Amino acid sequence: MREKDLPQIFWRRYFPLVFKEDIYSQAKVFNVDPFMATSVIRQERMFDRNSMSVVGARGLMQIMPHTGERFYQIEKDKPEFQPNILFDPMINIRIGTKYLKELNSQYNGNWVKILSCYNAGPEAVANWEARFPGIKDPDEFVERIPFPETRNFVKQVLRNRGVYRALYEENLAT
Repeated sequence: MREKDLPQIFWRRYFPLVFKEDIYSQAKVFNVDPFMATSVIRQERMFDRNSMSVVGARGLMQIMPHTGERFYQIEKDKPEFQPNILFDPMINIRIGTKYLKELNSQYNGNWVKILSCYNAGPEAVANWEARFPGIKDPDEFVERIPFPETRNFVKQVLRNRGVYRALYEENLAT
């Protein structure tokens, strides 16, 4: 082992690529940055596929049942939607990346607003946009988010994405 590899080995322990094939395949299908999807999963529940929040969000990407039902596609030989199906990693990742794609289209690639909406919901972001109409700078928008949980979520996911990109960008296709 070379000494220069030690920092990457250290950081990869804290920023693993868990569920890599599922994340990358769905990110490709929905044209979503796989590092962003991975970063959301890491931040939501640290890759715990069985997690459930106090408000009922489920699985890796912490999908609310009403969001899951909206984005779930019933196909031949596939069960009807039930909230607990969101604990299935592939289904959860598919729904989460599909939702990120919709938000990306809605907010024209503005990841601060995409992540704010993902965490706090579309009504909250619409209220903040109305409350702060002149703010164009994404960093200023983040600092004005009145929900500390959402403000921290946005900052941490964006940080995670930077770390994942630095660690794994050259391995993206593998």
